[in-house]
Amino acid sequence: MIIKKLSANNFLKYSSLTLDNVPENGIIAVCGDNESGKSAIGEAVCFALFGRTYTLTAEKILKSINWGSDKTTVTLEFKANNNNTYRINRYISDEGYLGAELLCTDENSEILSGIENINNKIIDLLGFDFSSFIESYYLPQAELNLHYDNNNAIRKISELEKVDAIAADIDKTIKESNELAEKLGENLKNLEYKLKKSKGFKERIKKLSDNIGDMERTLDIIDKRRIELNDAKTIIPKNIEEIKDYASDLRSHIKINSYSNWLHMLEFLREKYDAIDRLQPEQNDNENDILEEVRDKIHDLETRLIKFEELFESVSDYREKLAVMLGESCSSAKTDTTESPLEARNQLKHQIKNGRKNTLISMLFFIGISTGTILLLTLASFPVFTGFIYSIIGTAVSLTFLYNAHRLRLKYFTDKEQLELVELRIKEIQRRADEIDSLIEKPLGDAIAFFRNFEGNDFAEMAEHYLNKYATPLSDNAQIRNYCKELAICIRQSLEPINNSLVLIEKEQEELRHKKISLSKKRADLKEELEQEKLEHIEPEILEEEINKDNQTRNKHYEIIRLLNIATTEIAAFSAHLRFKFSKAITASASEILPALTDNNYQSLKIGHNFDTKVFSEKKSDFMEIEELSSGSRRQMAIALRLALCNALSEKTGAEVQYIFLDEPFAFFDSSRVKSTIDSLKNNNALPSQIFVVSQQFEDETLFDMIIKCHNSDIWPPHQSSI
Repeated sequence: MIIKKLSANNFLKYSSLTLDNVPENGIIAVCGDNESGKSAIGEAVCFALFGRTYTLTAEKILKSINWGSDKTTVTLEFKANNNNTYRINRYISDEGYLGAELLCTDENSEILSGIENINNKIIDLLGFDFSSFIESYYLPQAELNLHYDNNNAIRKISELEKVDAIAADIDKTIKESNELAEKLGENLKNLEYKLKKSKGFKERIKKLSDNIGDMERTLDIIDKRRIELNDAKTIIPKNIEEIKDYASDLRSHIKINSYSNWLHMLEFLREKYDAIDRLQPEQNDNENDILEEVRDKIHDLETRLIKFEELFESVSDYREKLAVMLGESCSSAKTDTTESPLEARNQLKHQIKNGRKNTLISMLFFIGISTGTILLLTLASFPVFTGFIYSIIGTAVSLTFLYNAHRLRLKYFTDKEQLELVELRIKEIQRRADEIDSLIEKPLGDAIAFFRNFEGNDFAEMAEHYLNKYATPLSDNAQIRNYCKELAICIRQSLEPINNSLVLIEKEQEELRHKKISLSKKRADLKEELEQEKLEHIEPEILEEEINKDNQTRNKHYEIIRLLNIATTEIAAFSAHLRFKFSKAITASASEILPALTDNNYQSLKIGHNFDTKVFSEKKSDFMEIEELSSGSRRQMAIALRLALCNALSEKTGAEVQYIFLDEPFAFFDSSRVKSTIDSLKNNNALPSQIFVVSQQFEDETLFDMIIKCHNSDIWPPHQSSI
């Protein structure tokens, strides 16, 4: 690329800048005092080509607008590597609007517009981008150095850029493969966890179902208990009133006297206290002691009455015999007996009835036969002998019936007497049975006395045994009355803690309400977890198949990573080879330039593959480290390397002629070294053909093909000199 024309309006310090008739070959001097705008010429070329400068990035490019102006414009006309001339115009407003236009003046082509399109076209025409330009053809002020480790121009020239791009792609692929392998590893862990979880699916479902069932059963218990407590709020007061009534009856001893009433009362009290105990919450120890005392008394009485009931059971066989005698039940093994008064009574009644009937029949026959015989003998005409015979027969027959009637009448009276005796026996048996049956309704003391005075069997002995061991305080009615009063007092004392339990019921209801809410929420959570388990459940076979696929895929990634690591090693070796090859080439090129720049004090350079530089000294006959040289010599080395780099880049991009801008390259040079350096630049055909050199002043202006003298004016040129 060769600069042909440059113009700028309101760019940096210049309100107007115009460079015309710039020689395509030769050295162009740019001189002037500090802050006179020397570097701005190079910055203008940089802005025109790339839309930014060395010092101002694209984000800060608005600062390039001249102070007080609202827009800057830079126009550059240059000859590209294809020998066509192009004109590029870039402008930017203080509002941040950027614009650019590119035109090929030789072909009169259409104007290309659009920042991105033009930037791409410039790179295509020049063969390098901004970073390569700054590191080669544009030498900013005070940027001379001998370190090129990360130089983009070098990377482009040596093809390291492509190799690094391939290496970067490989690294990216390795990284992506590693990430995929890691993701697959995480996925495999997840799948293995799911597989383990899936195998325990039935157990978890059963456990969750059991937990839900337990909670539902607990909730049912709570609901039932709440119903009980609601009932208790009604039942307990009612039971208290009924218990009070019974306590009153006990005190008065009006109704609670017989065995049956005792049984009924104790059963009633036990049921009431059990119901209260079941319904009411737990009491404190003192209140529990009172209730326990009442229950103990009730239990004690029930025990005594049960033992008393054994006396009733002891006469059951006897009562059963009486029942058989009375016809109330059939005979059994336990009541085997031949005595049956009822049957005897029935038999006697039957005999009396038959005897009365037979007696009447015999009398009727006697009267009929007697009457008939008389009538027959009176009315009929028989011979005396025949009549006598008939009269004897008739008399005998009638007497026979008369005798039979008399005998039957005697038997009737005998049976009637026996029936009266049997009736008396039955009444006695019935009386005894009624006495036994009425024992349950008799006062308990009278019932005990009945057994003690019972005649026959062992009942009296059993009654004495009961009295001695169990009857107290139920031995007699007087003791029973006293005991009833004591029990009534105890019962009344027990009603106070029962009344207090109603407050506890309210408290327990509230606790149960909160407990139900908590359990209901937990049950809902468990049900949701159960449904989620069912939704997320995957059969182990499917998971095992997916695990196998992921393992295979991960192994493929590992194989790819292994191969790419091998490729990385090969690329690193190839990169080292390219560095060595480039170092060798750049060493040869720099060694051609170096003697002329150093008045043959230094003949050659040695550049390592890491671009570390050493220089050969004729005086010392050895290679020297750069740090051993003077600052001027080091800058000469740096200029030689930069020029060699420019030549290599020009060769790479196919640029036959090339522009280069050297901003203050001769700092720390004495006048003789400046002159010798410029002479070497001017006379070396291997160097770029158009060289801009910036310095504050040059003693010998005849060395240059064009001189641009900058002043503190914001307009250039005030004048222009060409040699």
